[in-house]
Amino acid sequence: MNKFVFLTLFACLACVSCTKFTYTDTRTVPNGVWNSFEPQKFEFEWTKPDMCVDLSLTAAFDTSIYKEKVFPVIVKLMSSEGESRQFRTQLCIVDRDGVLHGKANEAGLIVCQQVIRPHMFFNSKGKQSIEITQGTSKYDLVGIKTIGIGIEKSDLKYK
Repeated sequence: MNKFVFLTLFACLACVSCTKFTYTDTRTVPNGVWNSFEPQKFEFEWTKPDMCVDLSLTAAFDTSIYKEKVFPVIVKLMSSEGESRQFRTQLCIVDRDGVLHGKANEAGLIVCQQVIRPHMFFNSKGKQSIEITQGTSKYDLVGIKTIGIGIEKSDLKYK
């Protein structure tokens, strides 16, 4: 009987460790106007410092107002231990051939999603935060309705 319980417990733990990890969160930009001095902040508890993840960015645009082909952002990663990393990147909305990279949602907005930092690690357990700031030269950016992040277990294989 004890062997059966042990084997069942082992099988359950093996299945749980193989599942795909995903974290997502979205913020609404008030009135569709994003001020360059008001970053969107995402906070979460992290318990897997040895997990390699992909960080993605999602944004919903009103393309009748926002006419640019790319959306530049500044991303700041901060750990509970005080570690801070920052980088600039951009979300591609339309490629050189004019092909739209997003999909229309039920509200008529174009939603674009892109991995902005593949194969990264959060180096410690505890509270992590990600701040996204719009990186355009405009003080108030009009046409961005929502901004979101996604953290997903990377498919990076170790040898």
